[in-house]
Amino acid sequence: GTKVTGGVIWNYDAKFTRVQDWVANAEEMMQTDPVVRGGVRAHIDTQLTARGAFKTEAAWPEESRVFAAELDENFGFDGGRGYIRGGWEGLGRRILRHQFTGFRYLEAIYCPEQGRVWVDFADREPSAHAGWYPGPDGQLAYVEQERAGGGRRTRIPANKLVLFTEDQTGNNWNGTGLLRSCHFAWKLKTHAMNCLAIGVERYAVKIPRVKVNEKTLRDEQGYSETDIDTMVTNAQTTCKNLTSHEQGWVSTVEGIDIDVIQIDFRADQTAAVIEVCNREILTGLGLQQLLLGVNGTGSRAVGSVHDTGLLRMLTSGLNNVAAVIGGEAAPGQGTVGRLRQWNHPGLDPKFTPRMQFKNLDPGPLMQFADSLPGLIQSGVVEPTDALNDAFLQQLGQPALAAEHRRSPQERRGTSNPMGAAASLFSEGRAA
Repeated sequence: GTKVTGGVIWNYDAKFTRVQDWVANAEEMMQTDPVVRGGVRAHIDTQLTARGAFKTEAAWPEESRVFAAELDENFGFDGGRGYIRGGWEGLGRRILRHQFTGFRYLEAIYCPEQGRVWVDFADREPSAHAGWYPGPDGQLAYVEQERAGGGRRTRIPANKLVLFTEDQTGNNWNGTGLLRSCHFAWKLKTHAMNCLAIGVERYAVKIPRVKVNEKTLRDEQGYSETDIDTMVTNAQTTCKNLTSHEQGWVSTVEGIDIDVIQIDFRADQTAAVIEVCNREILTGLGLQQLLLGVNGTGSRAVGSVHDTGLLRMLTSGLNNVAAVIGGEAAPGQGTVGRLRQWNHPGLDPKFTPRMQFKNLDPGPLMQFADSLPGLIQSGVVEPTDALNDAFLQQLGQPALAAEHRRSPQERRGTSNPMGAAASLFSEGRAA
C-alpha cells in the first residue's frame, strides 16, 4: 500500500512521485486540450445546475429547522444572503475540480456575527500543495503549502481543512482524478498533433529542390566556379521565396533546375490516431454520448443510457461534496458539525440538517413518466395520492392539500381528455 514519508505519499504513482507534478500536468491538460476542457466544463456546469439546500425531517425538533435556515443563509441557498465570498456557484466551481486532479481543499474561516458563528472558505490551490502530515493515530494532522514568494511554508491544521478527494483509498489523500486514466491518451494525442503540424509544415507545402548540372554549366556554357556558386545561391533564395509565398514564378538557366520532392503525406492516418485518443478521453470522463453521430447517425436510446449514467456519476460527485461539508467534525471535514457544536450545542447530532442537491438526476420515477398512462390503464400502477405526491416532490412542489386528496376510484372516475396520466393530478391542483 501507500506510505507517507516527509509529507509525500509513496507507492502511489510511479510516473508522478510528487503530486505537484501530476497536478501541474492535469492543469495543462485542462488548459490546452479542447476535448479535456470541454469535458470538464460539461461536468461542472451540469453539476452547478443542481439546487442546494439543507433538509430536515418533519418529525425533527424545531431547532433543527432553525439550524437548517441558518445554513441556507450561510451558503446562499434558497435565496439566502450568503456569507461565502463569490457565492456558492463560484466556490462550487473550484471545489468540483477535485474530480479531475484527485484532490482539492479549502481553509474554513469561522466568523462570529449576530450571536452566531458563520463560515467562509478560502480556496487553496493544489499546485501549491507541499505535503500531507498525519498524526500518531494515522489521521491527517495538517498540510503544508508553498508560499507564492518562497520562504517558510504555510501550515493548515486539519480541523480547519475541508478536503475533497476523488477515489481516495486509505490514507492516500492524493486521490485518483478522472484525468489520470486519460493521461496516456492525452500524451499520445499531443504527440500525434505535433506530428500532424510537422507534416503540414513540411509536406503540405512541397519541399523545393535545386538540381545542378555542373558539367553543363562549366564545360558547355563556360561559367566559372564563382558564377556557378552565385547561380546556385540565387536558386536557393528563389526556393525560399516560393515556400514563403513571396514569389510565384522562377527563372533559371540551363543546367539548374528547380522541382519539388514528392512525398505521400496522409494526414488522415494521423487524424485517425487523434480520433481514437479523443474517444478514450471522453470515455474516461463518462461522456461517450458526445461521440454519437460523429461518424454515423447515432442512437437516441443509446445516448439516453449514457446520459443516465453520466447524471448518476455527477450526482455521486455532489453527494461526496455534501458528505464532506455536512458531516460530523473530523480531520478535513465536518464544517456543519462544527457549526452545530457552536451555534446549537443542545441539538442532538442525529438531527443535524443534511446538505442535499436536487434537480440533477430525475430519478427512476420521472424516467417512467412516459410509460405511466399504460401502466395505470393496465392496472399495474394505482393512481394514488402517494404517487401524486412523489411526482410533486420530484418537481420541487409541495404535497397535495387535504381537500384535494382522492381515492384511486375517484381518480379513475374522472374523465380527462389528456389520458390516464393527466387524471393522476386532480383538478384541485389546478385550482
